[in-house]
Order: sequence, then C-alpha cells, then structure tokens
Amino acid sequence: MADLIKPRHRPEKVIGYTYKKKTELGNVYIVINEDEIGPLEVFVNLGKSGTSLMALTEAIGRLISLALRASISPWEIVDQLSGIKSAYPTQQPDGSVVFSVPDAIAQALTEFLNEKSANNGG
Repeated sequence: MADLIKPRHRPEKVIGYTYKKKTELGNVYIVINEDEIGPLEVFVNLGKSGTSLMALTEAIGRLISLALRASISPWEIVDQLSGIKSAYPTQQPDGSVVFSVPDAIAQALTEFLNEKSANNGG
C-alpha cells in the first residue's frame, strides 16, 4: 500500500480573511485561514439557511481544508469548484457573477491567492 499523506498540523494561531459573496441561497461567508506555508483551512457559512444546507457547506469547507493541509494546490481546488452552476446565477455588487456556492468559494480562493501573490511581488 502506498504511503498515506498526513495533513500538516494546525498551529494554535492563524491569520484569516473573510469574503462575502451573494448567492441564490443567500449570503455566503468564506473564511480562509493561513499559516507561514500558505492557505491552511476554509470555513464556509451560509447565512440564514436550513440545517441541511449548512451541513453541506460545512462539509465542503472541511474537505477543502483537508486538501490544503495535505499540500494539494489551492489552484487545483479552484479549478474543481470554478464555474459549477446552479439554477440562479447571482450578480455581485462589483458586476461579477456567482453561479453557485462552490463557485463563490472558488472566487474567494482566487481573490485570496491573487492578493497574496500581488503582496509578495508576483
């Protein structure tokens, strides 16, 4: 059997950024925490939703966090979630469109990664 990947340890203190996106299901708040290596975990909170939807968004966040801690490229995660469409795309205040909650997560991760890249000179 192949060696299993052990996710990196979560430090006691991390830095986080929260992104708010409008979706057909209401506002979704995506928290991206990082350590000295890079993005470490993602929490997804869908405002004013039912318990089933909250469970699904929490599960997505947990799986993304596990992937990040297992050194999966955040850009691979973005590729998997980007463009997933639901019934009602939602226009954002800046004119962009969010197609679904997973697409909103991909957009938030993209913003986070682009901001970090710009701050680090490329």
